[in-house]
Amino acid sequence: MPKNISRRSSFMIPGEDDEDSEGGSPTTVQTLDTRKLVQDISRKLKKNLQGRIKQSGKLTRILSTMEKALKNQETTIKTLQNKNEDLKNKNKNLELRVAVLEDGQKAIEQNPYHLSWR
Repeated sequence: MPKNISRRSSFMIPGEDDEDSEGGSPTTVQTLDTRKLVQDISRKLKKNLQGRIKQSGKLTRILSTMEKALKNQETTIKTLQNKNEDLKNKNKNLELRVAVLEDGQKAIEQNPYHLSWR
């Protein structure tokens, strides 16, 4: 579709000759049309604004829900990190105990008579 197509519209502008012959009726018709046009524009703007307000309300609720979800996730992450640290500490403790037991077993293997004379 060509972009250079111009819209042409014509307006009726009352002249001095028109006012004398018709007694001002074109001016009245033009004022009524202008009022109707302003009313139509106002109605459409009001409807558009109401739609935008409803949409922004929905977006606000969605954003609030997302913020709550993020806070819950942060809490869950912190809890899991703490549990992970606890498990690491327990694992280290168990590794140390196993190392002590292995050292004891090696000592027994090297000197099997160590415990027999007691």
